Amino acid sequence: MTRLTISDTAERYIESWADQVERGELSIASLPRSLQRLIFIGFADGLAIAKQQAAEFEHQLDQAYLQSYSPKDRQEELQRRLDRHFAQQDALFFAEPQGSAVNERRAA
Repeated sequence: MTRLTISDTAERYIESWADQVERGELSIASLPRSLQRLIFIGFADGLAIAKQQAAEFEHQLDQAYLQSYSPKDRQEELQRRLDRHFAQQDALFFAEPQGSAVNERRAA
């Protein structure tokens, strides 16, 4: 991948703005829209990576937690989790939609 370059003047401005944002002297909202967009894209990308890592860590934690149970207790714990999951899914599936035309006609 080729690294993109900008002029030395633009580099100095961006570095200066970055320092001012870090020190709290300048808000991101006062930067040019193109830089704001770049910052928010980077933030969203970092957030997605953090969520993926959190999911992986949670899975590892669940695995370690289940290993602390005996095989019989582990089976009961897994069944309890499955029962809870499917009860939640049933509740979502069979819940009446909010704001639908059917509900509005019933209320009238």
